[in-house]
Amino acid sequence: MPKDTFFRLPDDKRNRILKGAKKEFYNCTFSEASINRIIKDAEIPRGSFYQYFEDKKDLYLYVIEENIKSVISNFGNKLEHSEGDIFLCVDNFISELLDETTKKAKEIKMIFSESWVFEAVWTRSLEKCKGGQEDLHGDMISRIDKTKLLVESDEEFEYVMEIIGAIIKDTLDKMYLHRNLVNEDTLKKSFHGKIESLRKHYCIVANKQ
Repeated sequence: MPKDTFFRLPDDKRNRILKGAKKEFYNCTFSEASINRIIKDAEIPRGSFYQYFEDKKDLYLYVIEENIKSVISNFGNKLEHSEGDIFLCVDNFISELLDETTKKAKEIKMIFSESWVFEAVWTRSLEKCKGGQEDLHGDMISRIDKTKLLVESDEEFEYVMEIIGAIIKDTLDKMYLHRNLVNEDTLKKSFHGKIESLRKHYCIVANKQ
């Protein structure tokens, strides 16, 4: 996480640093990314960089976290538009995310050039979704229509959410870390099949059809 000095910077200077960081991280692997190129683009002294960040990894994770906020916000919007149907939401969300990933193949390849990045992204995503009410968790949970689910307790509801999370993680793992070994359409079909299987067991509407 950036130091307080970074957040106290004028908006234009802070944006220059982030712009330079994104340019570097989206075009180079983490190991190849250069602090020197970032500070040159941002027009700041090298010493200033360490007043704002602990190291390159600190800045790297912050850039990723900013993207995570956007992705989670998009997920929340889709959940609302799906009228609280968590199965419909995740099915559409992952399908669109896979499409977007394919369009940005080179960028994605650079971002996930090292396996620890995916685990860091996943962990931070869960932290964002499981924050306090002022974050996203309370709001996200409130958008899920539990009356559509065949669950007998909050504990069982959490189990279903964990299963969905595991399916999402497995799909993204294959897309981001093993994309040369998988086909996008095959991944979509597999994900859809797993979600539909859950829907048949846990969705009241589906069981009434």
